[in-house]
Amino acid sequence: MKKQEKQLVVILILLIITAAAYIGMKYYNKNHTEEKETVSYTVTKEDASSVRQLSLTNENGEFSFTKEGDTWYEDSDKAIDIDVGMLEKTITAAVVLTSEDAVENVEDMSQYGLDNPEISVTYTTEKGSTTLKIGDYNSSISKYYVCVDGQNTVYTIDSSTRTYFTKSLDDLKKIETQDSESSDAENDEKSE
Repeated sequence: MKKQEKQLVVILILLIITAAAYIGMKYYNKNHTEEKETVSYTVTKEDASSVRQLSLTNENGEFSFTKEGDTWYEDSDKAIDIDVGMLEKTITAAVVLTSEDAVENVEDMSQYGLDNPEISVTYTTEKGSTTLKIGDYNSSISKYYVCVDGQNTVYTIDSSTRTYFTKSLDDLKKIETQDSESSDAENDEKSE
C-alpha cells in the first residue's frame, strides 16, 4: 500500500507542476505577446494642395490637368467638367505615398518593370516636378513595384493604391446626375 501511496503522491506532484507550468505559460503569453512592428518607407510626401499640375500616362492614354486659381482643367479641352473630388484623391495618392517594402541601390530597373513602366504619374508643385513610375506586379507578395524617377530605390504599392493611377479621362469627368439633366431640359423648354 505504501508503494501505491508514493506513486499517487508523485503523480499528484507532477500534475500540480504541469498545471502550474500551463498557467504560467498562459500568463506569459498574454502579457508578453510580440508586437509586430510595421516598417513604413516614405516614397513621396508633399502637400496635395500645393500641386498645380498632374499628368497621367496609363493604358487609357495620356492626360494632363492644370489648376488655374481654384479650378482644375484638362489641358487638351478646358470645357471638360472635371470631377475634382476624384482628381484630388488621385493627387493625394501620388503625393502622400508610403510603402512597407524598399529595395535600395537598384542598378537594373528592368527587373521590376520600371525601365518601361505601365503607368507614370507626374505632379508639379512650386518645388518642381516629381514622376512616379509603376511597374510589374509581384504575385508572391500581391503588390506592384514603384519608384520615383531619378532615384534608385524600388518600393511596393498595393492594387488599391495603383487603381488611382489607372483612371481614364472618362473616370475623371464629372458625372451629370439625372436631376440636373431633367432640370436642364425643363429650362430649355421654358426658354423656348
